[in-house]
Amino acid sequence: MKIKSLNFRLIISFGVIICVFSLIIFLLLIRAFNNYYYEDIYRTLEENEAIIKTTNINDFIKNKDQDIRKIEEKVWLKKEDNVLVRKFNDNISFITEEILVKVEEDIKKQNEVSKRYVMDVDDRELFYVIKRYQDLFGKKTSNGYCYYKVTFKWKVEDYTLEKRLFKQIAISFILAIIMMFLVAFYLSRYLTKPIMKLEKNVKYITDRKLNIPIKMSRDDEIGFLASSIEKMRKELLRYDEDQKFKLHAISHELKTPIMIIKSYLEAVKKGLYPKGTLDASLEVINEECTRLEKLVYNLLYIQRLDYLDSEIKNRKKVNLKEIVQEVIKSYSVQLKQLDIQLDSEDVVIYSDDRQLKTIVENIIDNQIRYAKTLIKIYLKEDSKKIYLNFFNDGECIENIEDIFDLFKKGKKGQSGVGLYIVKRLLKMYNGKIGASNIEGGVYFKIEIEKY
Repeated sequence: MKIKSLNFRLIISFGVIICVFSLIIFLLLIRAFNNYYYEDIYRTLEENEAIIKTTNINDFIKNKDQDIRKIEEKVWLKKEDNVLVRKFNDNISFITEEILVKVEEDIKKQNEVSKRYVMDVDDRELFYVIKRYQDLFGKKTSNGYCYYKVTFKWKVEDYTLEKRLFKQIAISFILAIIMMFLVAFYLSRYLTKPIMKLEKNVKYITDRKLNIPIKMSRDDEIGFLASSIEKMRKELLRYDEDQKFKLHAISHELKTPIMIIKSYLEAVKKGLYPKGTLDASLEVINEECTRLEKLVYNLLYIQRLDYLDSEIKNRKKVNLKEIVQEVIKSYSVQLKQLDIQLDSEDVVIYSDDRQLKTIVENIIDNQIRYAKTLIKIYLKEDSKKIYLNFFNDGECIENIEDIFDLFKKGKKGQSGVGLYIVKRLLKMYNGKIGASNIEGGVYFKIEIEKY
């Protein structure tokens, strides 16, 4: 209903704009026609006043070379004392005395050689042009006299042409408005139909029907919007599948230690000791509890990473060498039976020390689990990158490219989340980690971009 309402509003909006625009154009055309009509009248009057080649004043006054469209001419003589003398016969004129008096006032006020005038007479317009003639006969008039010829023309009372023209213009505009309404309707459908389709697809996403793709072959803004929504759908589908996988894997990972703890406790309650003695059996329970605690911590940490990805909080200057030494010290008990060699220099990085500590802890925990007798750690830097490398003399790893994926375990792996956390944290620091099987063991290489 909302889309249909939008479609209706688009049509109405187009219609209002078209009507207003058409009305403005119509009024401008009428005004242009009237201006042209008045201009044509004045031009006719002025063309009628071409200079007459004569040297006889009587011929000048009696000249009958007038426009056939009811143009009337009258001549006044203006003396030096601003007195006007009429040089025409009033008995044969359609111009009343009242009009003549007004014209004479205009003659006295006029300073221009030629000027246009219009006068309303009994709801009818009278157009006239006053033109001054001096030195008309090749010599100056005596006593500075000059002549004024006034050309009159009444506005035509027959409006047939004007009405027909306006009628044709009105019909043309009505047809144009109808055509524009059709175009507006087509455009509104063209714009709203794909939006309705997008609304339907978005509803599928809202209902978590993420397997339905959005297909729209358009190269305009709506097509770009559809493409963005399709990318969002794919990302949501990937995230949804990832969450389902995590939920399944987590339930499986939690199930094993819980079953061991439960079975050992039931055995102890019955007076049976699976490991031979009570202390040995309780030690197994304690180890499984520790394993379960660590697993839950790592799983919660992964969930935090989903919200903190590409974000580094609480950044400060940290000496990475000190962090490595601190982690080695915390694993001193596990490292008693191993030879650990540290070759490092002071490397300062601007970061979160807790996140860096988590990276080092998970890597060293992995090294301890697989090393036979030796672990080597190298920490260096250059002008662009920081290098933190680990080596252990354990067995070669099968499918080594998969060990950084979530829940991918090695032969002695406990949960398969430690190296995944390392990879995710390094991504937040524009860093990366890789592993390779080399002669005598396995080599891990970490590179972090300097800011």
